[in-house]
Amino acid sequence: MSLLSETKPRISKVVTLQEKEKSCSTFNWDNVHPYTPERIPRSEEKTRRSIDGSLDHSLGRSVEAEGPPPLRNYIFFTIFTCFCPAWPINIVALVFSMMSQSSYDNEDYDGSQRLGRKALHMGIASLIIGLLIIMIFCIVHFTTNPI
Repeated sequence: MSLLSETKPRISKVVTLQEKEKSCSTFNWDNVHPYTPERIPRSEEKTRRSIDGSLDHSLGRSVEAEGPPPLRNYIFFTIFTCFCPAWPINIVALVFSMMSQSSYDNEDYDGSQRLGRKALHMGIASLIIGLLIIMIFCIVHFTTNPI
């Protein structure tokens, strides 16, 4: 065997579009393993490409199993606001936060979110009121007493 015969270019058969469609339609799908990608024809495959180029593996399922929403009871924030001098509002915010946790444990997610928002709003109000009380106290203290 010569080196020239090994380097000869091979001429492949040109496949027309009709021949390709004919070969795809006569493919025996029963011999393919059910979990291989060849089982689903490309025209029926419902994969989409996302922006970064990765495949979306949902395969057209629009409803996915969703777990419960995350708990937002703002417990740490309301405990922090208890150190501000606006005592009644701090306690109410803490109670709303605890009620939000209780609603979440009872699988009342809408009630939990509502009470969590109330706890957040009451916590913000108590923080602002507490900071105003501290500022007023400092202003009065340093303006009436000489340093």
